Amino acid sequence: MVAPWCELKPDVILVDITMPVLNGLDAGQQIKEILPAVKLIFLTMNNDVKLAGEAFRRDASGFLLKTCAASELLTPVRDVLRGES
Repeated sequence: MVAPWCELKPDVILVDITMPVLNGLDAGQQIKEILPAVKLIFLTMNNDVKLAGEAFRRDASGFLLKTCAASELLTPVRDVLRGES
């Protein structure tokens, strides 16, 4: 069964790394298998550099701390849509 959001064909998906049942890194991998062109921006409260590295090894386009201001969220989304990280 294909997830309903697949039909929307999003350009960017924001993924929380800490989620119940399935962590965001694994969820992101599954999303990329279904929609390889989608850009993933991972969100977390954890500022561990190793976690950021793991996200980028799993094909992240961006990595943001949840402590960033809401107004700072648009810039990374625009950046990844332009092909930047």
